[in-house]
Amino acid sequence: MNLIHYFTPGIRLGFALLAIMMCGCEGEPLSKKRARPTSNHLYLKGEAKFGGFRSVGINPPSDLNGKARRDLYGLRKEFVLRHPDLAAADYEPSRVFESIEDGKPWWGFGGWDHHGPGAKSNEGISTHSRFINNPFLLVGLSEHYILWNLLGVNGEDPPHLLPSSLEWRSDSAQAAARYEVGKYFDFLSRTASGFDRELELIGYNARDFGLNYLWVDGANSKNIAWQSDSVHAIQIPQYIHCGGSCGNPASCCNNMSPAPSRNFRFTVKDLPAKISMKLWFEKPYSYGDHPDMTFVLELH
Repeated sequence: MNLIHYFTPGIRLGFALLAIMMCGCEGEPLSKKRARPTSNHLYLKGEAKFGGFRSVGINPPSDLNGKARRDLYGLRKEFVLRHPDLAAADYEPSRVFESIEDGKPWWGFGGWDHHGPGAKSNEGISTHSRFINNPFLLVGLSEHYILWNLLGVNGEDPPHLLPSSLEWRSDSAQAAARYEVGKYFDFLSRTASGFDRELELIGYNARDFGLNYLWVDGANSKNIAWQSDSVHAIQIPQYIHCGGSCGNPASCCNNMSPAPSRNFRFTVKDLPAKISMKLWFEKPYSYGDHPDMTFVLELH
């Protein structure tokens, strides 16, 4: 027999409110109640090792051609462990990188800009080293246009997108990267008439730390037009594998897959611009849910 039925409705309401208060769930965002990933643990909010914004250095891109996967894993871990106040020391590269193949070529900026698919597609600094070498750049920028067909073998080298700074604030789970995109847009307008100011978001670093869902917060962004037509937070599918897009007749090339869909593309309407993103470990009930982290790209 349930004894609570012997009490008046007012007393029963009091019991219900007491139960809510004891469970600690009144007014708490639903996203906070979910289990947090235990691997590749970021120190955020209550676990933060410092307060206020702190600069995180940008590592230069590098040549990854021919490297073994274990060596790339070691490089990645080294970059993470340089910042023991941002992430736990037991970091291991996640399944985002498990399809990298030993000793293979990578798409290079020389291939992108001048040679296109084929035997020379891997020439130059590896395009994805700018993200692999900067693990705390959770969401970065990539050029939307591959210009080899326009520039040719002897063409001018275009400026590529690498952040000029990255600032991290663990106690409020925020980070902001600054990009000087004006030089790239000036190059496009001078040499590639008819191309608009379209850019792509690369988010596999966020996924590597368990932040699997993304939403562009239009209310806190400026001078951008996000192309997504989704009404839900977007799951980040990006990972590194060895594929055939490079057209190398002798080998597959390590590269990102899938190619960025509309959900990861946006157009810059004017500068300066800002793209503010909400990130979640697990799928939120709605994109209005309080995020696990906020990541901002400032474009100048």
